[in-house]
Amino acid sequence: MEIQPPRRRAAQAIGVIVMIAGAILLATSLAFVFGLILERQRGGRGLLLDLAMGLLGVILLILGRRLLSWGSGDRN
Repeated sequence: MEIQPPRRRAAQAIGVIVMIAGAILLATSLAFVFGLILERQRGGRGLLLDLAMGLLGVILLILGRRLLSWGSGDRN
């Protein structure tokens, strides 16, 4: 068993937190968009905000995954 440097362990911990935040943002934005599909009336600006929040969630998920792979020593 190889001991990892502190930077890699920190990257793994931050990666997990970033992925959880991204998943929460994505799930929340999908819930809002689903509410819009069910004919809940909101302005057009609300839909744009929900889609931007979903995009941010996806970006955070990708960034968290990259941090996890870097922290574990994967080269992919």
